[in-house]
Amino acid sequence: MKKLGILSLVMAAAVAFCAYTGVKTKASYTDMLHTDDISQYKMMIASSPSSFGVSRSFRSAYQVILKVKPTGNRIYADNAYLSEVKVLQVYKGGLREGENIWIYESVLLFPEHKSANCGQINNMMNTHDEYYAFVVRAPYPAGYTPEREEYVAAYLDFSVLRVTDEPNLIVDDLEKDQKTIAALEPYEFVCTSKEELDEMIALKHQLFDELGLPY
Repeated sequence: MKKLGILSLVMAAAVAFCAYTGVKTKASYTDMLHTDDISQYKMMIASSPSSFGVSRSFRSAYQVILKVKPTGNRIYADNAYLSEVKVLQVYKGGLREGENIWIYESVLLFPEHKSANCGQINNMMNTHDEYYAFVVRAPYPAGYTPEREEYVAAYLDFSVLRVTDEPNLIVDDLEKDQKTIAALEPYEFVCTSKEELDEMIALKHQLFDELGLPY
């Protein structure tokens, strides 16, 4: 389990690095985009490490804490994708309620294999639910003006979390890596055991309680 945890964390870091690298370039975003329908890509599911938690140092470093709802607009890139969200409530940060921003979600796409890997334990956002977002404004090189308000994860493990707890999904070894992105869309946590799922929900509640976020 520890080895899986380390592997998952390394993968998450690698995905986030790719997203940051994409943001920092002055090249056109058009060069990064592809038009595949990724809804039928198979999602590789990693076991959640028992050592996951959200440290106090990261919580105090959050620059922006929001309640958001995805609009359904997405821009896909080779190493990540941008999701547009409407800001419903601002708990921290200088944004305005009602405005739209774009959030990088750490998803590594493999178009040649029609597969994907979610660099975080929690699944991608869907348009049916509201989420708490823990983000920072995307860094840009000097002199570069972004086309839109873009934000990246403040912390790899828990950067965007659904306000409610249901539904979630437990998959067995036969189902693992066989589910499409479309099939997994309704779920927040996709785990390989009930113990893993219980742990992730408990950590989520702990974070919400300590930040005073209702759920």
